[in-house]
Amino acid sequence: MRWLVVALVVVVAVAVARPASACSCGRFDEVTAESCQGSKRVFAGVVTAYAWPNALDWLVLDRSYDAVGVELAVDRVWKGEVPDRVFTTTGMGGGDCGIHPEVGTRFVVCDDEAGGAAPDFKLCSRPAFQAPELEVALGPAHEPGVASSWRACVLAALLTIVVAALLQRRPRTSQDRS
Repeated sequence: MRWLVVALVVVVAVAVARPASACSCGRFDEVTAESCQGSKRVFAGVVTAYAWPNALDWLVLDRSYDAVGVELAVDRVWKGEVPDRVFTTTGMGGGDCGIHPEVGTRFVVCDDEAGGAAPDFKLCSRPAFQAPELEVALGPAHEPGVASSWRACVLAALLTIVVAALLQRRPRTSQDRS
């Protein structure tokens, strides 16, 4: 009976074992307006939700260190074109560099991704949290999903011309026909 218990423990240990890794960053640079200047994408918002894996996901289906889904609601964009919702992942914590700020926590992300790509959301590459002075230092922002390039200006001008042309066009009356 004892051998059966030992064999069962070994089988379980081998089935769920994976290489150990530790989170080591080497440096914890604070995000500043200057450090964001070279970024392709700079945006801010709040953490809105987490999707924690269940036991089956963690043990059997998904052995990823980035197993926790994170939803971010974006409300300000300084650089790039960012949608109003961005989804990313982080680790579980405890050695895999995962971070879990409370839902409702404000953040600022400066990275080199594009559009709705997932930002790196870990201990070493973390966004700035609860940093109103950083948001002020970054200057004026626009809403998410609004293009900050010349295409938005051209589109707005064309739309204005079309609306003006439609407003100038009036229906013909019986007096106009005679």
